Amino acid sequence: MYLFDPRSGRRRRARARDQGAAACRKAARYATGKSRRLADHAKGSLARIRARATIGPVDDETLVQRVRAGLGHVAAHPGAIAVEAREGRVVLKGDVGADELRDIVGRVAAIAGVVEVDDRLLPQEAGPGGAQASH
Repeated sequence: MYLFDPRSGRRRRARARDQGAAACRKAARYATGKSRRLADHAKGSLARIRARATIGPVDDETLVQRVRAGLGHVAAHPGAIAVEAREGRVVLKGDVGADELRDIVGRVAAIAGVVEVDDRLLPQEAGPGGAQASH
């Protein structure tokens, strides 16, 4: 009766039709976006696997540059960390925030070409105002 009312039924039917069409379009956009993200994720995973499989020995300077680039994503003060590399073994020295230490070592260990990480970092507790305490 609601949809077949002589006075407002036509408007109600049109509104129901429009809302149904909008819901279908929204569902299609959602599915398209999800499938696109899934495809991108698969491509990225495949690229990482391919890179790990084809990587050979990395020269020390290239490895240092890769590590420095990676540190910029996890360390608040990446310039405070000294990086040395020799035949895939990376040595990290410097003061870092105690809450950053695990992320830094994990990020460096995941970099292509890194065989071992020698962690000589000194964790520092945050001082007043969020500044790191120094010795």
